[in-house]
Amino acid sequence: SPKQTTGLSGLKVIGGVSTTVWFLLVNSDSKVSTVTSDANFQQAVRLGINYTDLIKFAGTGTIQAAGIIPNAFLGALKAADAVKRDIAAAKVALAKSSYKGEAIPLSYWGGGAWEGILFDDFAAKVQAQLKEVGINITLAPASIGDALSTYRAGSEAMGLWFWGPDWPDSSNYSQNFSPGNKVGLRAGWAADANPVVTNLVNSVAVEPSAAKRLADYRNYQLELNKNSPFVPLIQSPVVRVAANSVKGLAANPIWEINLADLK
Repeated sequence: SPKQTTGLSGLKVIGGVSTTVWFLLVNSDSKVSTVTSDANFQQAVRLGINYTDLIKFAGTGTIQAAGIIPNAFLGALKAADAVKRDIAAAKVALAKSSYKGEAIPLSYWGGGAWEGILFDDFAAKVQAQLKEVGINITLAPASIGDALSTYRAGSEAMGLWFWGPDWPDSSNYSQNFSPGNKVGLRAGWAADANPVVTNLVNSVAVEPSAAKRLADYRNYQLELNKNSPFVPLIQSPVVRVAANSVKGLAANPIWEINLADLK
């Protein structure tokens, strides 16, 4: 983590922002939860998160994830497009929802960490922030095997997860975070849940123009930020440490470190 590099001497430290996007899943399947599937509840969560506080928590190099596509890729949203915390508006949305104060479990990898961020600490931050809005979150950590099983089965009412690119293109996100597709189904997002998103995803998949693809990806994410079960949180920092004798050290967005570049 950035904090662990404080005071290091005699070593080479490089840092910056990674392509890892941390997000909340707020399940849209009413069979999983009649509360989290309520669009007003999802909006209350989205507006209730203190994004500025999460950036400070994760450390130097962290930025807010303005959308689900990280800032290194085509069509990534600008910082000005990012959702801002609005506690008053979050409370209004919550009052419109079916929520009556019941405890909502937040599932995550208990004891796990990624890029210097501990899941347990991150989840506790989210819990405290949503309490300020009036949402009662209970922490539901599980071993990585169990956590992945419930995540992939789409049975989590709420989940704290991250996504790193499987290939370096924005299609990695549109093909997964959309109704009826892999992560969409994990969030209870059925194929017909949001026709606007589906139409944009289908359009960009066959669009040859880079300018038009950029516009489609932007509009896709803007719609996700208004009407979806996903709440992008942060892009975490990337920190690499090596002996001063090592040359060619660089953070790779896909391979973490390309060993062939080291000398």
